[in-house]
Amino acid sequence: MESRNPFAVPSMVEFALSELIGQAIELYLVKGVKLTGTLLAYDHVSLLLGWKYSRQIVMRHAISTISLGAPPQTNNRERGQEERES
Repeated sequence: MESRNPFAVPSMVEFALSELIGQAIELYLVKGVKLTGTLLAYDHVSLLLGWKYSRQIVMRHAISTISLGAPPQTNNRERGQEERES
């Protein structure tokens, strides 16, 4: 049985992941593959990444970098309507 220290400070990775829940992120795997989606959940072994109607479990040992995803882009027609309305 594993005993955890209740006074232990969470790691920087745990803190960062808790802040990213529900946000769009980009994952770069060790092999160079880029995955994008919303971080839905995580544990000490894996991350659950969602994109539209699909879900992926990504193992933490395969991840090289995590960054915030780009904000959604609007197409030119929508952008033109926003400019005319303001």
